[in-house]
Amino acid sequence: MQTKSDIPGPARKESETEAGDFFAKIKKSLRSYSIQSELIERGIHFGDSIHPIKAHFGSETLYQYLSRAWKHLPAHPSLSDKALDLYFLDEATTDYQLPPLPFNLKEVGLQGIFPAYFNEAEKAVWQFGSRVLYLYDRNRNYCLFWTRDVRELPNWELSFPLRYPVMWGSETTDAIMLHAAAVGNQNGAALLVGKSGSGKSTTSLSALASGMQFLGEDYVLVNAGDPIEVYSLFCSAKARSSTFEQLNINDGQTFPLNIEENSRRLTYLDENYADQLVDKLPVRTLLLPSVDHSDQPHFSPMTTGELLTALAPSCLFQIPCNRPAALKKITQLVKRLPCYRFHLSTDLQRNADCLNQFLLKL
Repeated sequence: MQTKSDIPGPARKESETEAGDFFAKIKKSLRSYSIQSELIERGIHFGDSIHPIKAHFGSETLYQYLSRAWKHLPAHPSLSDKALDLYFLDEATTDYQLPPLPFNLKEVGLQGIFPAYFNEAEKAVWQFGSRVLYLYDRNRNYCLFWTRDVRELPNWELSFPLRYPVMWGSETTDAIMLHAAAVGNQNGAALLVGKSGSGKSTTSLSALASGMQFLGEDYVLVNAGDPIEVYSLFCSAKARSSTFEQLNINDGQTFPLNIEENSRRLTYLDENYADQLVDKLPVRTLLLPSVDHSDQPHFSPMTTGELLTALAPSCLFQIPCNRPAALKKITQLVKRLPCYRFHLSTDLQRNADCLNQFLLKL
């Protein structure tokens, strides 16, 4: 049960002018804390058209918990000044003092938004499910991930901790983060789209187990400009234990068990499948899995409108963002790629083989 104590409330009522300086105060506090403390830093570079991220962790515990999902991405020791400064801080494992906030949970709106502090360049969002506060300031080029205790976060938060800053940081670029899976081979990648439960995770993990290249099973970053490319964000995967148990690969290895919660396991793929995890691939097609238990897996063409209807809602309503701009990017992407419905059989290996051969022919 959420209470007002989950997030610090205002110490006093602020004037409009003082409230307008709120994001500047946060930036000042982060700068001061960085000077006084030894932060763990790690740079991430996706592509030339996408702003890089420089992550700062306030403690070793924060680093171990929140960098695990993107451990497979190449680390860059030095990045340009244009890199987004992303701070991971909590109350339990650091001595960072979050400045008094000019809002509390009574003011939170749809999707955890604080309406008075959410606009084109500044965003304040409270994640009720994981009790994480996100503060983003495009003009001052920073994002803060803050929680009471990183050790109490649910497993799904640990599986994609970059999703909010990646979505917001890419708003002024040709890139967009999609709620999609991505797998590929030497000919390029397929984006598997659709709402939760549509078969994205099972299909992408089946492809990985069969030897295909893997970029993600839940969220990926896509450059909708030229060329169209998909970038890996996370090496984490979530699925039912029974699904992981089915997906033994030829040498007898199985997906490692890391965390079990609500019948869905969270596992990290970088240790056993490092050679199949790739940073980026050109995108060749958009696929909507359909769990219709066909005798033989097969593909049928879809119209742009049909695919857009399946893709857009799950991308636009999971994370608060500039929806008109995001929809424009998604529409541009769908119009430029061939779209198919992927009719799945009950045989996971057969589905993966069919997908691999289909990609090779595109």
